[in-house]
Amino acid sequence: VEAVLLRSISWTYIRGKLISSTFFIADYVRKYDSKGRLLWRAPFVLHEDEYFPGNLAVFSDGSVVADNDFPVKYGATGEVVWEARDVIPKNYGAKRGGGILEVENGNVLVTTNDYYSAVAVHKITPSGRKLWTKVLQRGCRAAERLSPVLSSDGNYYAGCTTGYAPFSEAKIGQGDYRIYKLSPKSKLLWTRTVKASGDESLYHLIPEDGGGVVLIGRSDSSKGQDKMAEQEGQWFVKLDARGNVEWDFVSVDTGVSEIWAKSSRGYLSQGGPANRFVELVINQPLASKDLPSGSVIAIKSEENNRYIQLSNKIYADAKEVAFSGQWMILKDKQEDSPFAIRSLGNGRVASLTEIKSSKVVLKAITSAVEPRSKRHRFQIRNLGRGSVAFLSESRNYGYLRPTLTDGRIVAKPSKRSDRKMRITRVHSGHPLIGSEIVLRMNRKNVLLESSPGGKVTATRTSLVKDTDPFVFKVAATGSPSGFIQLKSKASGKWVVVSRTQRVKATGAKSSPDSMFYPIISREGYIKLSRRGLDCLQVKGDGGLYAGGKQTKKNCEILFATIKL
Repeated sequence: VEAVLLRSISWTYIRGKLISSTFFIADYVRKYDSKGRLLWRAPFVLHEDEYFPGNLAVFSDGSVVADNDFPVKYGATGEVVWEARDVIPKNYGAKRGGGILEVENGNVLVTTNDYYSAVAVHKITPSGRKLWTKVLQRGCRAAERLSPVLSSDGNYYAGCTTGYAPFSEAKIGQGDYRIYKLSPKSKLLWTRTVKASGDESLYHLIPEDGGGVVLIGRSDSSKGQDKMAEQEGQWFVKLDARGNVEWDFVSVDTGVSEIWAKSSRGYLSQGGPANRFVELVINQPLASKDLPSGSVIAIKSEENNRYIQLSNKIYADAKEVAFSGQWMILKDKQEDSPFAIRSLGNGRVASLTEIKSSKVVLKAITSAVEPRSKRHRFQIRNLGRGSVAFLSESRNYGYLRPTLTDGRIVAKPSKRSDRKMRITRVHSGHPLIGSEIVLRMNRKNVLLESSPGGKVTATRTSLVKDTDPFVFKVAATGSPSGFIQLKSKASGKWVVVSRTQRVKATGAKSSPDSMFYPIISREGYIKLSRRGLDCLQVKGDGGLYAGGKQTKKNCEILFATIKL
């Protein structure tokens, strides 16, 4: 084991005097062997108005990359290979946040903030030539030493904390976790904001098997939105390869540490108030109370490693979470009560039905949850290590499971291992910024649809082969806070309310008539309120209009995420 040390001390003059009005030496990068013997020492030079060095990365070829405002690469024997002063724009300061990562073919990935609270990712070749710079978002800052990470599927993750004023280093509001997934050629694959009800700050990323990632930071919130855990403290959030939340966990006794690594059993940290090593093993049991009404989940069978989806019947045969594989939790009592699941594919409630072969199969055919029927109510039973089982409230039916022949979902009382399922939370009832969604009006069970000319109607109950007319992209307005905008994939324009109150997809993003406030009801449906006064509803001609009262069920909408 070799060690590299970067020790920041007071400003030091070269040979006891100032050599230049712009160049100073801060200290040295030192490399030691496993017995503590010095292998080499190289000066780390700072320029005027630059910060002390903060980050270090040791690469597989023995080279070392350190940074302050600009990364510097040292060879295996301590010689300076390159300085990235001409590669990274002057206004992007690495010391103001971000970190260093070695990626494929010895390339260097650097995450930085600029002076105006815009986070960016830079990719540099082993010889110091810039391949690309990707500016991600203003008003979002990467914490110091928040390095990008290499996903197990060959892509990159970069993160930051929202809530900062653009063109300022000041935090002006409550922050959330923000995560980006980039391809090696800088294409943005998806982005997601992980939200809670208070102030959150992201400090660290850890890649996981299957292309997922764990986000680690600090949360000062109680339970709400994407956060299922009750306490304040160090907040862990696991996302799958598409950005869906698989689980979250709060550690209240590890302190706030910026240094984390994956261990064989969990996660290892160094730091916190006592500057100690802590291994955190997460085995968080999932209960019905952790799935509030209105949250949308995907269900994966461990028997055949497939997601449960609706085609003409309900099967466990999908390799990934699709529109037809999203299910809305419905509850009519307290948080830990049995629940029903409603298919976002056809808007129907799943119900167990007996057929002639004495099988009990799951079908999505019920229009509403019947108050006294137990056929479509379920409870979760924890089976350990993240596995759960769906137990019918009618105990004679037993547990949901796929058949071995075709994966069709049936119910049997047996406690065999084929009942093991895993739950992924697709969203928690709030439209995610940057996601593409399909919206279904609850009362009439019809999907919103837009034409290339911008006409918005709601007459169909299911998708057709060309799904573009049903897809809308969610964007934030910036100001006022909390409002969103919807962009039609078919017309390429923004959804607006005309003078006649008719909703069309013909507007400009800057228009105040394109701003809607999502109100989440107790049951979990959303209502899109126009400037906080009224909400959108479908009328008899199939058109969508503003003017509905927020207390009416005509305004209730459920939505499915198409692409993150």
